[in-house]
Amino acid sequence: HEDNQAVVAVLTHLTSRSPEMMEELRKLWWLIDTNDITLRPRYIRSAANVWADALSRQTGAEEARLDPRAFDVAQRRWGPHTVDRFATSVNRLVDRFNSGHAEPLSEGLDALAQSDRLWRAENNWVH
Repeated sequence: HEDNQAVVAVLTHLTSRSPEMMEELRKLWWLIDTNDITLRPRYIRSAANVWADALSRQTGAEEARLDPRAFDVAQRRWGPHTVDRFATSVNRLVDRFNSGHAEPLSEGLDALAQSDRLWRAENNWVH
């Protein structure tokens, strides 16, 4: 769910007038297509999204992570996962991870900037 109608439209139709956005959307389309992922963006009014909105505005929200018990279920069903693609050294659920900012233990900066070859060679965890 997303409270930005423009984002929902772009993700629903996988198109944009922005050449830069189209470049990113092509990468997203490739990931979706090659991994048999179904993306169903849904608009939700900000007023109806109070809980999620409040959580995202908390300081330290970037350090949030899935409950380890839920991750264990995902590991049993789809694992073992080899790389946590959008993580930090604090919230990673797999030893190897990519981070959105420079970290000494991170294997790569910006998961979407990693090569297609690297994505395909791993069982990626994305949270």
